[in-house]
Amino acid sequence: MFSQRSASRIACWAVALLMATAGAQDFREVNALDTAAHIDMGAYLADHDMVYTRLPTEYYDGLILGNGVMGALVYVEEPNRLVFLVTRSDVYSLSEEVFPHRKPIGRFVLETGAAIDLLPAQPFRVRIFDGLLEGTLRTGSGEIEIRAFIEAEREVLTVLTRNTGSATAEWRFEGDADPQPTNLGRNVGPYFVGPFETAPPAAGRERGAWFFSLAYTEAGQPAGDITVAWDEAGEAEWTVLNATIAYNRNRGIDTRDTALTTLEAARALRVESRLDRHIEVWNEFMSRRFVSIPEKKLESFYYIQYYKVRGATRPGGNLIDLQATWFDPRSPWPALWTNLNIQLAYWLLNTGNAPELAEPLIRSVDGNRQRFAAMAGPYEGGYALTGRTTPDFIPPGPGESSVVLYEDMPEAFRRDQPYPAVFHRATFGNFLWLCHNLWLIHRYTMDETLLREIVYPLLAGGVELYQQVIREGEDARLHLPAMYSPEYEYAPNANYDLTVLKWALGVLLEHAQDADGVSDGRIREWRDMAARLVDYPYNAVEGYTIGAGVKLEAPHRHFSHLMMIYPFYDVHVEQPGGLERIRRSVDFWLSYVEDIRASHSEVAVAGYSFTSAASMYAAMGDAGQAWAYLDAFVDTYGGADISRGNTHYYAHSVSGMTQEVSLAGAVSLNDMLLQSWGGKLRVFPAVPGHWEDVAFASLRGEGAFLVSAERSAGELVRLHIGSLAGAPCRVKAEGLARLAAAAPANGERLEFVGEDEAVCDLAAGEELLLAAPQAGPDMLAVTGDGQEVANFFGLKRP
Repeated sequence: MFSQRSASRIACWAVALLMATAGAQDFREVNALDTAAHIDMGAYLADHDMVYTRLPTEYYDGLILGNGVMGALVYVEEPNRLVFLVTRSDVYSLSEEVFPHRKPIGRFVLETGAAIDLLPAQPFRVRIFDGLLEGTLRTGSGEIEIRAFIEAEREVLTVLTRNTGSATAEWRFEGDADPQPTNLGRNVGPYFVGPFETAPPAAGRERGAWFFSLAYTEAGQPAGDITVAWDEAGEAEWTVLNATIAYNRNRGIDTRDTALTTLEAARALRVESRLDRHIEVWNEFMSRRFVSIPEKKLESFYYIQYYKVRGATRPGGNLIDLQATWFDPRSPWPALWTNLNIQLAYWLLNTGNAPELAEPLIRSVDGNRQRFAAMAGPYEGGYALTGRTTPDFIPPGPGESSVVLYEDMPEAFRRDQPYPAVFHRATFGNFLWLCHNLWLIHRYTMDETLLREIVYPLLAGGVELYQQVIREGEDARLHLPAMYSPEYEYAPNANYDLTVLKWALGVLLEHAQDADGVSDGRIREWRDMAARLVDYPYNAVEGYTIGAGVKLEAPHRHFSHLMMIYPFYDVHVEQPGGLERIRRSVDFWLSYVEDIRASHSEVAVAGYSFTSAASMYAAMGDAGQAWAYLDAFVDTYGGADISRGNTHYYAHSVSGMTQEVSLAGAVSLNDMLLQSWGGKLRVFPAVPGHWEDVAFASLRGEGAFLVSAERSAGELVRLHIGSLAGAPCRVKAEGLARLAAAAPANGERLEFVGEDEAVCDLAAGEELLLAAPQAGPDMLAVTGDGQEVANFFGLKRP
């Protein structure tokens, strides 16, 4: 049975998305199958909480809270300061005359009367099921109990403190009046990187609260303003701090009034009442999926990523940039990077059954088409996307920042500017790759309005960009001039560009008959372009190359030249010779690495190289290699750059924190458990042999299917599929025929079309449940290494 839940708190899709697919149940009303409904998710996830038996002294190891707009990193500054570094993820530069960047805001500091012992009296714990932080400080004069949360649906940070013994403490807010990220000037080329200015901050007390207001100036023009407001009150034995951040992006918002009104609304309710609602929201989200594997360290990492992504974004909230709701003022990446980073950050929403969290991304892309047109520069009618931007896609400035072919760049620009400034302008594929994220949301929800009104016209604009630069060769094929393949080199017929272009043309042609306002002539152009577009450059030694005549001759952490394999699956194992081409290409790419378990950050494969490699091997069905790379990623902390505390990725070599790398680790595990590209559900496609017992519930597949499955003693013993949209259902799983025979009542609904592959007619709202006799009435959690690694993450005592 489906578990029904209210969609009221996720009804903030863009207006165009509010219509459900005709004749289908609204996918937002259905969040989970009941396969694992008997499992106490609160108790189960308690073993995956981040537990700190040693308090962090660096922000990148800090305890994390977030609600999709506002966030906090919690750590200690010795000897006596507990810091809540607060951020709001939409406080960004506004001018087109400056380089895109976020603004630091400030921090709340609990200053204790005596020194803080880094070994707390009670461990600090981030309860991922509840979205709550709790613990007890030990100081030289007594203990201080702490509970903290940021309301799931409102920008209010609440911290409760209770002193024992002779412990004393007081709160102070330290506003950051310098809007300059400290590491912004790294390789940004001709663009303006400050110093930026503010009006003198205003601070005071009004309507029962303190406030700190700051107005920004960029290139001599107003650039928005913030107000941080807070109050303190007593409730029972607790002292309660409430704090909020209001932001005006030059939209006429009175931030002081907004912040004070928000606090008044919070004060009007008891803390427990607000906390109950907050926990209800978090419990629903964290119960949305169930994954149980033998290796609990990896399982913990997986669940923590879903805690983080809900803290990073929410419907009606902000999209995910490199920092999300935990801004690092020292980062060299204080903005939105679009040649991989934002794309990776969203993939875990799909199979992880959280499509509503893509609403801010969809809203922002749909609402800023004029900026994509401007970034296309001289290629009128096209859409493009610069490599660095803001959540509302403001390009860097001053001066030209639109895309331009490398051959058309002024010689002085190529000669005088840092390499990143040059290659970002010559990167053409970013826009269509970002559109692929929106298309994936369509595929996992089957929201036809999203496809028809948003994705389709965006793809048409992205293809138009290429139509204006493509050239016919002597072979009568269509070729691309030299463009930049991210993080490697310029190349004609770059596989990065060919991948996104071939994919976009395929979607446009597949849905042309349902598109509005597309002429027959334009469809013929697309069809001719798709038919004559050159093949992906490939050779028999290294597989797919960077582009025509440009080989992979050095380590390359980006997989820009292999995207036809993953995540686009345009080249796949079900094609004749596909497995051989894929394996040769992936093996050669990774051949520059001698030891994937080297525990340092200077290895040739680092960060998302691990996760993409794991997913590529999973696409091959090579479970051993998929597991090896994912295990190495978690076991070596991504080459020593993943925090043992909170799993944030912090590149020590450049002092930069970023979110998408760790989030991608959850994607790789999903890819080992369930794949659904090409209109087929593949259940347990890459589960390693030593995982004899594995279970998952309510993962989501393309076609808007919810899927649960259980493997016991190496055999498939349970399969549960629910259709949300009535799309054609095709499923493949090792042991499917045996399972169908063992459960004939429902197994007869399957029409087998190959070995362990079948189709099943499921209308919207219908389910298929197959269970072998040995499965038992309920899905079971996998014990595995269990308590040996419970609560692995969080800093530990020496």
